[in-house]
Amino acid sequence: MLVYMVFQTWYLMKGLKTESPAKKNFYICYGFIQLFLITVETCTNRITGQFMWIDHRDFPGGPFAYYLSITNAWYSVWDLVCGVISNAMNDGLLVSISESGTFLLF
Repeated sequence: MLVYMVFQTWYLMKGLKTESPAKKNFYICYGFIQLFLITVETCTNRITGQFMWIDHRDFPGGPFAYYLSITNAWYSVWDLVCGVISNAMNDGLLVSISESGTFLLF
């Protein structure tokens, strides 16, 4: 659904004549960056789940102990970092929209 929304927005923004090219490019790039971050976050979350519940099910202490032991693994760090960056970008966009006096309703 997110992939469809990003590409549909890209298609509609390309044909929009009322917005400046810089603003259109910003929103298009913003959408693709968010798509990338959410994709990486989802994939690393699924890798963690597969390792925790399927591949290392017999870890001493069970799946929860395995989850606690891999908090420094690269995929756990990427999961956290992508979520934080995505949230910070969303908050920054909301602040910039509210300061300019233009509100977007979704």
